[in-house]
Amino acid sequence: MNGSQTPAKVVVVDDDPVSLEFLALHLASAGFEALVAKNGQEALDLVRAGKSRTVIADWLMPEMDGLELCKAIRSIKNLNYVYFIMLTMVQGRHRLIEAFEAGVDDFISKPVQPEELLARLQVGMRMIAIQERLKQDARAVARLNKELAAANKRLQRLSATDDLTGLPNRRYAMLRLQEEWALAERSGQPFACALADVDAFKDANDTHGHPFGDAVLRQIGAVLRSSVRGGDVICRFGGDEFLIIFRNQDVHGAGVGAERCRRGVQQQAAAPKLLRSPITISIGVAQKEPDMAGPDDLLQSADKALYAAKLSGKNSVWAWEPTGPYSVVPAAHLQPLVNLHPPAALVCHEPEPGKGCGRK
Repeated sequence: MNGSQTPAKVVVVDDDPVSLEFLALHLASAGFEALVAKNGQEALDLVRAGKSRTVIADWLMPEMDGLELCKAIRSIKNLNYVYFIMLTMVQGRHRLIEAFEAGVDDFISKPVQPEELLARLQVGMRMIAIQERLKQDARAVARLNKELAAANKRLQRLSATDDLTGLPNRRYAMLRLQEEWALAERSGQPFACALADVDAFKDANDTHGHPFGDAVLRQIGAVLRSSVRGGDVICRFGGDEFLIIFRNQDVHGAGVGAERCRRGVQQQAAAPKLLRSPITISIGVAQKEPDMAGPDDLLQSADKALYAAKLSGKNSVWAWEPTGPYSVVPAAHLQPLVNLHPPAALVCHEPEPGKGCGRK
C-alpha cells in the first residue's frame, strides 16, 4: 500500500492470542491496520460501527464461531458490503459449501502463510472497490433516472400547455373531452362544454399588431380561469378561441357559468384607449345529448350556438338544443354582482318547438 494513504483497517478475530498477534504483525508490515477482536461479538460490534469493511475470522471459536459471525454481519440492514475471509482447519466439501451459502467470500487454511494472506486481502480490497464503484454507479443511475423523470414530466406538461396563456392546449382539451364523455356515459351524469371566441379579434390584431393580440389572449385566459368553478376546465382551443368543459352540468347550468365568464371578460379585460369598444367574447354552449355519437358532435353543437351568438350582435351567450339555438338568461342570483343591464339580445326565453331561435 502507498504509505501516504490512510492504512486500510481489517477486523481480525480469533480466540487464540498467539494467532491474533501473528496476524496483526503481518498486516501491519503490509500497511494495514489490524482491529483486534478476541471473540465474535467484539468483531460484530466493530463491523456494525463501520470500523472496517474487511473481516478475517477463525471458524472455530467459543460462543460465536466464524460462521455465526458471518451470518450476523450479512443480516445487518443497510450495511456497506463487508469482505469476509475465514481461517479454517475444517475439511469437507459440504462444510465449505455451507460457509459459502452463509456469505463467506474466501478461505485461508491454517497454518496461515503470510504471502497467501496478503494476496487474498488484496483480492478483498479490489472486490470492495468494485462494490463501491457499482454503488456509485447505481446512485448516478438513480439520480439520472430522477432527472429524466422530472424532464419527462416537464415535457408532458409543456406538450399539453399553451405557451401563450399557460392554459391547457387543444391536444389536452380533446383528450379531456374524451375522458369526460366516457365518464358521463358510465355515470349518466350531464356533461356540457362551451366555445368562447374573442369578438373582432382579427381586426384588432391586424390593426395593432401581434404583441397586442397576445396580451389580449393572455388577459382573457386569466379572466376565464378565475371565472369558472374549481372542477371546470379552461383550454385555449386555437387562435382566439377557448374551450370550457363543464363537468356534471347540463346546458342550463353551463349557460350560467358561461354568462359569468362573458361578464368577467367584459368587466375585467380592459381595452387600451386606442380601441373604440371594450374587449368582449361570444360563447356557444351545448350539452351531451343521447343522439350524439361522441365529443365531435358536442363540439359541433357548441359551435352552432357560438355562430348564433355572433349573428346576434356578439358579446352574448347562446345555447344549443335539438330544437335550435337560444340566448341564455343570466341567472337572477348573479345580477347583483354587476352594475350592468344585459343587452336586449340576452333577454332570455326558451325557443318554442319548431320555431328555432327564440332571440329578440
